[in-house]
Amino acid sequence: AAMKSDGHQSEIARLRHDVEEYAKQFPTVGFEKETMKYKD
Repeated sequence: AAMKSDGHQSEIARLRHDVEEYAKQFPTVGFEKETMKYKD
């Protein structure tokens, strides 16, 4: 496997964070918050 430069790694980490923050707006498919064991 080719080594990614540090610049790419930090960009990927930032994009992952942005996507996770965006996804938190939406309910998880297949789960109801009221029936979840861990609510937060």
